[in-house]
Amino acid sequence: MECRKIETFRSMYDCQYSYLNNTHLTLLPPFAILDNHTGELVEILTDLLDSYLLNINEASFMQFTSIDFRPGKKGIVFLRPSGNDELFHCQEAMVEALLDLGASFKIKGQIQAARKGMGPRPTFTPSFFEMALPMARSSDPLIIKKAIDRALHEFQLPIHLQIKDISLFEKLPGSWPVKKKFFSFENKSDSEIKNYFES
Repeated sequence: MECRKIETFRSMYDCQYSYLNNTHLTLLPPFAILDNHTGELVEILTDLLDSYLLNINEASFMQFTSIDFRPGKKGIVFLRPSGNDELFHCQEAMVEALLDLGASFKIKGQIQAARKGMGPRPTFTPSFFEMALPMARSSDPLIIKKAIDRALHEFQLPIHLQIKDISLFEKLPGSWPVKKKFFSFENKSDSEIKNYFES
């Protein structure tokens, strides 16, 4: 039920909803990598996710404890999940693997990369690894303000959701299609999700 509410909310306030209508939680920020490393990338990420997320059913449950926003030219309102040590270590391992393949990340308007033999590896602050579930995006600060006010009124924290799958998306002009789906989780009812967090 909460997931449907979030999707409805996004359809009203998220300017990217028309071409990115999958409500998603970002494990890593967008990165760029050479096409000839794509196959190797998928294989490495598959192995890492397999090794870190052994308890698939438990990994599929997420608790969101805050509503946050980031102002600017591209304002965004998002849900923050509570910390998960296993996911954090998995994120670190994925970043290390991506850097080994020559990936570059955009951080605060700067492109940071660490291709082999091209200087020291970048350092990432803890905020780099913070996960977020976007609810609203707009360049209009009035729309962002309206979205924040409505989100605080409509959503009661904490919010409990089940992750449907873990996927790698590819950015193309006007769309973000799924490049690789790593895991699909067994669907749970609202009562089963509630029971999980209450047990």
